[in-house]
Amino acid sequence: ENPFRDFHLVYVPYCTGDVHAGDRVATYQWLGSRPTHHRGAHNLGLFLPRVAATFPEAERVFLAGDSAGGFGVALNLDRVRDAFPRARVAGVDDSGPPVQPAGDRWATWAAAWGVRFPPECTAACATSIDVAIDAYRRRLGDVRVAVVSFENDLVIRTFMGHDAQGYGVRLRALADRVDATWASARYFITP
Repeated sequence: ENPFRDFHLVYVPYCTGDVHAGDRVATYQWLGSRPTHHRGAHNLGLFLPRVAATFPEAERVFLAGDSAGGFGVALNLDRVRDAFPRARVAGVDDSGPPVQPAGDRWATWAAAWGVRFPPECTAACATSIDVAIDAYRRRLGDVRVAVVSFENDLVIRTFMGHDAQGYGVRLRALADRVDATWASARYFITP
């Protein structure tokens, strides 16, 4: 009864420290000068033509990821949809909630990683994750998206720089906003 029983699985490895969204080499000072290749978006751009050519008759495509991979789903689902124009594409973002991080973290990450945003939203998306959500909502149209988050996710809330209460409030507000404004998206929060 598994709905994915006849599907093929393609795994995109993660080793770039940029939630699959960057396209920049940054040099950090840590035990000396260390170049870091934030090339997750670039790498996905290399994978997609190969995967699309391997499955040219694909009728359904699911992009799924958790944690950094969940953020990767949110930031790349439009690219997957574009690579499979004849397929019905959907995404499952597990534990990559687009909650606005504390302070200037989002802008710092976007600049350091060289995050690839939709062309119509480069500057604004680089400073506000809320603006980025709206840009992706417009780009994705009726593509089905599910976001699953743990209300007390210590790893993600620490990554985002929030305490437990503040993270929970932001997460519920985000879920309400997504559910109210994005007809083809659903947000699920579990304790």
